[in-house]
Amino acid sequence: MRELHTERLLLRTPRERDAAEIMAIRNSAFVMKNNVMKVLDKEQMVHLIHREIDYENTWYIERKEDGALLGMIAAEEDGVLSRGAIYAAGLYERSTAGCAA
Repeated sequence: MRELHTERLLLRTPRERDAAEIMAIRNSAFVMKNNVMKVLDKEQMVHLIHREIDYENTWYIERKEDGALLGMIAAEEDGVLSRGAIYAAGLYERSTAGCAA
């Protein structure tokens, strides 16, 4: 398993058990309104994770403090937007929930 550590975060290889958490970020209304991806069900998400496990430039972002999955980074473009930007949008939405504008 690939891992990069910072003081607060663990960047790591995706795991099949991440499917529900990453699916909630990826399929969120905020992410969907800002790109042209289709919504994935759990089976499709697990299939995607299996592809990403073998892809050396995909990293899932985990908060060390509580093990929460925050998003993912991929070092490529998907033809429309960079995948990192797509998931960063989901991370932004989750991190600002409940904050006053």
